[in-house]
Amino acid sequence: MTATEPEAAPASVPASDSALLLVDLMPRILALSLAPYAGELVLRRCRALAADFRSQGLPVVQIRVDRPGVDEQPPGSGFAEELVEPSDVVVVKQTLGAFQDTGLHEELVKRGVRRVVVAGLVTTMGVESTARAALDLGYEVEFVADAMSAFAADEQDFTVERIFPRLGTVRNAAAYRPLPFVPADFVIPRTLDAGEFRLEPLGPEHNEQDRAAWGDSVEHIRNTPGFDGSWPPAEGISLTDNLRDLHRHARDFEDRRGFTFTVLDALTSTVIGCVYVYPDREDPRTADVSSWVTAERAALDGRVVEVVGDWLDRSWPFGALSYR
Repeated sequence: MTATEPEAAPASVPASDSALLLVDLMPRILALSLAPYAGELVLRRCRALAADFRSQGLPVVQIRVDRPGVDEQPPGSGFAEELVEPSDVVVVKQTLGAFQDTGLHEELVKRGVRRVVVAGLVTTMGVESTARAALDLGYEVEFVADAMSAFAADEQDFTVERIFPRLGTVRNAAAYRPLPFVPADFVIPRTLDAGEFRLEPLGPEHNEQDRAAWGDSVEHIRNTPGFDGSWPPAEGISLTDNLRDLHRHARDFEDRRGFTFTVLDALTSTVIGCVYVYPDREDPRTADVSSWVTAERAALDGRVVEVVGDWLDRSWPFGALSYR
């Protein structure tokens, strides 16, 4: 029901033999028209990823490209500001991938690296080419799906959903954070009875009602705080694609990576909305919360925010809430 949510991470992620490879985070590339994530958003997420790896004593490799055969590189060919730290490995390449004639493989071998975690720009070019070269050299490869972007959203979706899972493991940036979203001993509340509505975990059993609910309320949801006109898609999606997203949300719930609840009418058990509770991308101690209800039940919008916000504050162990 939302953008692709890759596989959850086991407790050992990132593994102790991992290195983070950040590809082509250069001003002239960050300024390109990219989708589904703007260059500045990818940069923020990559900075946070790098901080997570450094905090765990793992290598961070900063990679940029020089155009071969020119006297002077075009403006914006250096690294983005506040990206590179003195402890980082710096690699300058002249090809799409980062391994050819750069010494990167030797640097990783010296550090005992056997697994590379790849993020940056552009998904279908520098990122994919670097990953394929790493595979040829015997590395295990992981892709950080929400810390990369392509020239078009459909290119990103196809590559992340169909190509990358055949090459390695696809995860989101939250999987590499050293702090868990909720403590291991916390018992997850699975329901909330709020009188006129109730919450239960969103799952495949809600597929037809869920798609119908948001499909009939696209403009209302796009104007709801927290969605910023970016979701739902105006053209809709198939039941098959919606089902796939519901399976991902259900896996996230069981793996404690994020918690998505369907909002049901208390009398009819009809789907009338949804609540998303995921870690904030910059501060995992903060729960980033958003919710929607159908246009027909718009009067419930404020009530859902009030009741659910109070429930999360009172019954869940989050350091802070950001409810939009």
